[in-house]
Amino acid sequence: ASDVVWILNYLAIAHARLGNIDAAIADLEQAATIPESIGGNVGQVINLGFLYCYLGRPDAAVERVNGPMGQMTPHGRTLRALVLLCAASQRGDRGEMKRMERVIRQTATDPTLVIDAHLWAGDVPAAERALLRMLANPEYLPDALQYATPSRRTPGMPGRARFDDNRDA
Repeated sequence: ASDVVWILNYLAIAHARLGNIDAAIADLEQAATIPESIGGNVGQVINLGFLYCYLGRPDAAVERVNGPMGQMTPHGRTLRALVLLCAASQRGDRGEMKRMERVIRQTATDPTLVIDAHLWAGDVPAAERALLRMLANPEYLPDALQYATPSRRTPGMPGRARFDDNRDA
């Protein structure tokens, strides 16, 4: 079942990049129903939440990641908070944005997720400081360089506009 989940996940990414949004959603919805060894399929539910949020559907994103998901690791809780921050950013909910940004800073083991949180929250100077700290640390330098490298963006993702604009800044 694990292989099927990841095949569906990568198929969803391909569909999204080709603009086949309904097919991407269908693939992730199917993947999210395939249980992992510890219960629900947390990873695919979170990926689906991100897809909905990037599509500019914050209500669907929140509904998806607030449903039953099974046991979550600290990393899973951080990613869930990032989906909720994305949705709060689109809704203009400053209180929820601050709350989710704080959760991410407290739970993230990956410093790039903290940068993402700052960018979703619109705090470009904090994102810059966090990236500079990563660049100064040999342990995080490869990740920082990869993060700073521009990448192609999937078209048709209006929900990412704020994040992308802040990252460009």
